[in-house]
Amino acid sequence: MENEPKIILENLLTQINSEIREIVNQNSDAQNKSLNFELEFEKTKFQKLIQSKIDNLTIRFNILEFKYYDYKKYYDLTSISIIIISTLLTIIESVKSIFNIEESSNYGLIKTFDLLPILFSSSIALSATMLKFKKYHEKMEKISKCVDLSITTAFKLEKFKDNIETCKDLIKLRENYSKIHNEYIKSEENIEKFLKYKDLVKHMQTYYQLNLRHKKAFANYNYNQLKINIIQNMQQQSIQEDIESGVIETRKLTCMEKISKFFHR
Repeated sequence: MENEPKIILENLLTQINSEIREIVNQNSDAQNKSLNFELEFEKTKFQKLIQSKIDNLTIRFNILEFKYYDYKKYYDLTSISIIIISTLLTIIESVKSIFNIEESSNYGLIKTFDLLPILFSSSIALSATMLKFKKYHEKMEKISKCVDLSITTAFKLEKFKDNIETCKDLIKLRENYSKIHNEYIKSEENIEKFLKYKDLVKHMQTYYQLNLRHKKAFANYNYNQLKINIIQNMQQQSIQEDIESGVIETRKLTCMEKISKFFHR
């Protein structure tokens, strides 16, 4: 009887300790769930943010490529024109020398052959000067480097987006995003140097049309591929059913069996 209060007290302390541990465990579980929820929320937010940056960067460097091809078209057209005019100038000088045009009695012909080399030479000089003044080649090189840097940054963003799912540390996730964000800002800054508002207005419709055509072609490809897979599965299933029902014989027939089967058709 004397030990009964002591036993009751020990049981009470044990029960209290057990309840305290249970409360601590519940709080720990609640805290872990809260941290996991926060991490998943940050992951989702980062994925949407990264995707928006990828889309924005992709649109801008594709439009910048359109501007590059405009420069390239002008540069190539002018260069080819210079080559053609130079060739014609050489031909005219050769014809003038071979046929002794200067000794001809035709005054108009003589003046024509004297005037054409001057016109062609002036055209060549003017075209070369315009190329040098407009600096098409220099601009093309800078735009090409800018586009290459932007493509690299877009791939890094895509890789970061794919790695978000496996990330377990929120602090590390933010640190990694800070690094890739600096590269993104640098790419945007370089694009901004060459891409003007009028370029966006000029080429935006072209970009959306090409993008839509690409998506339609890709969707048609997937649809046709799905139809082929369904037909192949149906054929395989039909062949399997014929084999199981005995319509198709899978074993090799002997020579006598083949002859007998031929005459019993």
